[in-house]
Amino acid sequence: MKIFTRLTIVLLVTITLFSCETKDYTLWQLDTVTPAQANLYVMRTPNNKTIVIDGGWKQDAPYMKGFLAALGNHVDMWIISHPHLDHINALTEILKQPDGLTIDQILVSFPTVEWIKKYEKKHEADIVRFHDAINKSGKEFTQVELGDVFEIDNIAIEVLGIMNPEITSPNAINNSCMVFKMSLPNTSLLFLGDLGLEGGEKLLAGAFSSKLPSDYVQMAHHGQQGVSEAVYQAINPKFCLWPTPDWLWDNDKGEGNSQYELGKYVGSEITYDFNKILIYLDHKGKLLFGRNFKIYKEDHNIIFKLCIYFMKDVEGCEKLGLDLKKGILLSGPVGCGKTSLMKLLPYFVPYQKRYEIIPARKIAFQFNNQGFGAIEQYGNNGYYCFDDLGVEPGGRHFGKDCNVMGEILLSRHDLMCHSEGNRRIFQNHSQTNNHQLVFTHATTNLNAQELEDRYGNRVRSRMRQLFNLVAFDKESIDKRK
Repeated sequence: MKIFTRLTIVLLVTITLFSCETKDYTLWQLDTVTPAQANLYVMRTPNNKTIVIDGGWKQDAPYMKGFLAALGNHVDMWIISHPHLDHINALTEILKQPDGLTIDQILVSFPTVEWIKKYEKKHEADIVRFHDAINKSGKEFTQVELGDVFEIDNIAIEVLGIMNPEITSPNAINNSCMVFKMSLPNTSLLFLGDLGLEGGEKLLAGAFSSKLPSDYVQMAHHGQQGVSEAVYQAINPKFCLWPTPDWLWDNDKGEGNSQYELGKYVGSEITYDFNKILIYLDHKGKLLFGRNFKIYKEDHNIIFKLCIYFMKDVEGCEKLGLDLKKGILLSGPVGCGKTSLMKLLPYFVPYQKRYEIIPARKIAFQFNNQGFGAIEQYGNNGYYCFDDLGVEPGGRHFGKDCNVMGEILLSRHDLMCHSEGNRRIFQNHSQTNNHQLVFTHATTNLNAQELEDRYGNRVRSRMRQLFNLVAFDKESIDKRK
């Protein structure tokens, strides 16, 4: 029987089937559960060896543990290209709480803590946390040297670039990325990490430049502000791997060719500037709702809280008492701007899944016309924001009365609990993506007691689990006047 060797590249999370006539190497380029960029690669060899490259953010740790558990809960080799948050923090969290996952070997090329403290102090805490997690786990890591070769299941992993302590530009850590080539029986892959322009120039001028040509290349720094074109010409790849979310690929935060700076992209972090977000939202609001739209100063606190939620700032949400596993219930007087804000805010996070805004009265009318199928349509799937909750008319279909939105909220609660249960199972066993969590948002003019009077205490109790309550001041003006 003839045996073929093949590399299968799998973007996101899918299943690769192995046949008895095919000897497969499978590479997964996984999606981060955050809205930002990250590197998460997993390779599986024909003899069930597992290699991980980077691993993503802290928030990706449960996702990675679940994915790796499905592959046997064992990693033969874990390679970290450099100590930035979107590359190292998932491994740090896994070392602190492995949940049965075992790791044989960890390869790094890290500058010293003192060097990082001097040239990129903001990342000092990340590397300190990593070293602390390593020490407490009882594991060791290998600090690779230029030219090192590691063998695993007919793969030769050769180190072509290591830390460059002499490059101390603002892109210092990125320019100290480990660069390595994976040579398989019939193909090759080159991983550049987040290598910058200066590091790329040193790579071209180095002793191993003749080994750069490869069939596949991982695009440096997510394809943004990485190495020069000359480096890619030397690599001469057939295929490029882009660990790049759509919004970064398009360089577009929702305005097409009109560019608005919402913050700064430094190294591997996006630092948002709230004042710049307000400028963008004011402009986008005028495009959506007309030139009379404006952001009111008295609404800044509400907008700030909503921005923290929509950008999924974990620490910020904790400080503000917001739960990222719940949706938003935005309440306030008539005309205070609830609906406009819920329509507007998704534009500054275009990389996130959009929800559909549906007036509650429209759903009630749909029930009156179509019956209980409307409850199933909005209760059992989809990502919705129910607008003007509580003021919709009662439902009546063929003589049967129904509290339509009350029934839908009960179904949405069941749906949320089911998706949360799947998420917990995934963290231990399965490959279900964390993005499958179901969220429900709503706007309302009613207060808590009025909602209970409208839907009953059973629904109100479940609404506490469904929603984070964000409320305008009861004296907020009607902006339509």
